[in-house]
Amino acid sequence: MGTSIYDWMKTGYTIVPNVFIKHFAKLKLNSDEFVVIVYLLQHLNQSQPVSTIVSIADQLGWESDQLYATLNSLMDKNYLNIELVPNKEGKQTDHYTLRPLFESLDADLNSQKEKSQEVVSKPTISTHISQEKELKQLISLFEKEFGRVLSNLELETINTWVHQDHYPIELITAALKEAILRQAYNLKYIDRILLNWQNQNIKTVEEAQIASQNFQKKQNQQSDSSQSTFQKIDIPIIDWDKR
Repeated sequence: MGTSIYDWMKTGYTIVPNVFIKHFAKLKLNSDEFVVIVYLLQHLNQSQPVSTIVSIADQLGWESDQLYATLNSLMDKNYLNIELVPNKEGKQTDHYTLRPLFESLDADLNSQKEKSQEVVSKPTISTHISQEKELKQLISLFEKEFGRVLSNLELETINTWVHQDHYPIELITAALKEAILRQAYNLKYIDRILLNWQNQNIKTVEEAQIASQNFQKKQNQQSDSSQSTFQKIDIPIIDWDKR
């Protein structure tokens, strides 16, 4: 009976880390260097004795000069090194190790992680500071328009609009202006305006202005219609002197 797939499976597998393949281009490896690294990964647990250089060349089907050139290139790039490893008799022997390659990958990954954290954290902190500054300016605007200091309850309401309801500060400012135009100096009225805009999916000041103009136009039309109806009513004139 011939060799089966099961027999092949029992010989084991060579695992190539995904991180190595992902950073292949960045490592600037050529095809020969890649083949040697994969070969050495096969012997990662026991490492590869330097004395087996001839057998490595034979297995790869290479001339010794080609293998030596590839190994030296990997050493020059600091991806391969030789370290002393004790054999079964306790004698120190030279072995190839890929430790420098994976130390280089570790350093690169940690550097990318730190840069990623900086990119994420800096805008977050900056955005938070900017938002708090705008919130203080918004409160000052309310107090200026109301002509008084806001109560703790009113301050809490404005804070809720910003941090929980996530209303844009410029939209809150627009709602304040709407309330001032109608001489409604209270936050409940402004809250109803904001809620009404939210129900209409209004998210920008421009959209809010259009909605207000349409509302005002509708009110004017209703007012004109009411006056016109009133003018058309025939009021009977009774001449009381003839009765």
